[in-house]
Amino acid sequence: MAYIVIAGDVHGVIGLFYEQALRLQDELKEPIEAILQVGDLQIYSEESHVDKAVRVHGGPGEFPQWFKDQRPAPIPTYAILGNHDDAMLFYRYAGKEIIPSLHLLPQGEVVSLNIGSQVIRVGALGGNYSPKYFQVAPADLSQGKRKHYTETHINALIDKAPFDILLTHEAPDGVVIRDGVDLGRPEIGALIRKAAPRFAFFGHHHWHVKAEIGGTAAVGLSLIQREGGMYPIHY
Repeated sequence: MAYIVIAGDVHGVIGLFYEQALRLQDELKEPIEAILQVGDLQIYSEESHVDKAVRVHGGPGEFPQWFKDQRPAPIPTYAILGNHDDAMLFYRYAGKEIIPSLHLLPQGEVVSLNIGSQVIRVGALGGNYSPKYFQVAPADLSQGKRKHYTETHINALIDKAPFDILLTHEAPDGVVIRDGVDLGRPEIGALIRKAAPRFAFFGHHHWHVKAEIGGTAAVGLSLIQREGGMYPIHY
């Protein structure tokens, strides 16, 4: 038996992220075979353009040095794109390791992970929604707009169903409601209903919340340094 852990937004504190993951592994008293991360790890290099939104979160954080040094992740990690990642750098390494043991999951794809004696299929829909770019073909997105997911990415995941876990950066509709405003996205809710994964995890809003969508357990994750920032699953 083993665990996988789903982790919320990291926002550049990658050292703390792995310290907490290793501490959790000690508490679980069984190995964590993989971490699935829901975007905004803050994948940047020293050459990356850092926009105002990232500077509000303290800048790119520690990852540029990890990338330069090719410092390995201590636990195999699979991350999706967030709106506070360098999308150009992310796409360059999508489907590969950007540092040893840190894999970047391509948009609209499903990957199979060997966890214990099981094969777990994970669907990836990173980035955020833009009404202007949702119906644009992914190949036609300019480099600066590749942080947005598209209808094509969603349809690709529906075609690749079934899978066990869906990772999105944004929330589905009906789950994150603040001051009477639904902050989730209906197209993500529709994806969950059609693909029917066992779990759907998301970040972005930094709010730990649980709901059920059809037969799917939908879980929002807070920042990794807060309660509800890491969610272990036993396999």
